[in-house]
Order: sequence, then structure tokens, then C-alpha cells
Amino acid sequence: MVIGDKVVKQSNLMAYVAVATDEGKASNVHKGWYSLYTETNSDSPLTTISARDQVVAGIQKQVAAYKDEELSIAFDGHSMGSTIATLNATDIVFNGYNKIPDQPDKAIPVTAFCVACPRVGDFGFSKVFAKLTNLHVLRINNELDIVPKYPFDIWYSDVGKELKVHLHTVAGYQGVFKPFELVINRDKALLNKGADYLDDKYRVVSSWWTEKNKSMVQNDDGTWELKDSEEDV
Repeated sequence: MVIGDKVVKQSNLMAYVAVATDEGKASNVHKGWYSLYTETNSDSPLTTISARDQVVAGIQKQVAAYKDEELSIAFDGHSMGSTIATLNATDIVFNGYNKIPDQPDKAIPVTAFCVACPRVGDFGFSKVFAKLTNLHVLRINNELDIVPKYPFDIWYSDVGKELKVHLHTVAGYQGVFKPFELVINRDKALLNKGADYLDDKYRVVSSWWTEKNKSMVQNDDGTWELKDSEEDV
């Protein structure tokens, strides 16, 4: 079943990704991301085998070759590529491709680092994802980027953990309903490195990161300070 031509039921997806279950039948993933992951194209020598089958074969080969070592599996991707990384990581864990053949009780941890990742599936998909162990997804997003909010339809849901690239806020965030408090030395001058966020009282010029840094000088402790005149001797 296709919803609005954008998502495909997990029962169809699981022809490649997993065995369909009663719970899985209520899960959906984006049809476009799914097709990129599973389809082939005979017009190109690079796509006669699907991305899914190429990666699975490669992982099985590497796991067999290095089964006596401490292993981990990592995927990364940007934007549309990060949706494939998410599907790939989920596929590997769901189907047990992260397990060593003669050590079925030992699972290799799988992680996907996804930069500006659109949403992959609905709430049902996120429930399946959340129940998988040894699977981690870190979504790395810029605060004002709209791509991670796509598709905008309300039935889509995020998976994994999100890291918003707003380092000054991250440095002082203590949790929901707790006051902002800097506990590490995150130099406030960095807020104006390429912008104009700080009040003039802090005496940090805007967009100072140029060839000569507009008289901003780095101190021995790593902080930056405006030194636009000679000090009195």
C-alpha cells in the first residue's frame, strides 16, 4: 500500500530488509528512499546490483575476514545519502548481518552518522528501530536547515538522536526546565566569528574571521579578544 505516493509499507520493504511481522505491517518508509536503496539500473555498470546488496555483501565479507577482532560497523551520509545510511544500518541489525556466523550471540555495534537527514519513515518504523539493540543513529543538523524536517507530512517520525550544531547552546544546556549554565569554557567570541550575534558591550566585532581577524587576537588559553590598540607600558 502506498500513501500519497511517498511511502511504502514495511511488508513490501521487508522483502529486502526483514521478515514482515504483524507489527511491521503497520510500518512505512519513504518510497523514494526505499527505491534508491533497493532498485537496480541496467543502464549503468555501477547499478546492476542494488546499493543494499552491495553493502550487505561487503559487510559479510569483512565480518568473515576479521571475525577474531573487535569490530564495529559505521555508516555516514549527507542529506539524501543519510537516508540510505539510516536504512542500511537498520537493515544490517534487523537481519543480523552484524553477527559473526560462528558466534551468533555476539553482535557488532552499528552506528550511522547522518548529516542533514530527511525523515525516513513513520512512527511505526521508529518503533521498530527503537527496539533494535546495538543500533545507533546520530542526526547532525544545523538549526535553520529545513531538510531534516522533510517530508513535512505529519505521519513521518525521526529516529535516533539529534545533535543540533549550535555549540554555545549545547555547552550550556542542562536539560529541560533547567537554567542555562556554561560548565565548560566555550568562548563567547566564537559566536561572532562569522556573524553578528553578540551585544556591543562584549566588545567583539562581527564576522571577525578574516585574513587579519579584525584585530581579534587569540590568547594563550585559546580564547579570542579584541586588541585594536597598543597597550600602555
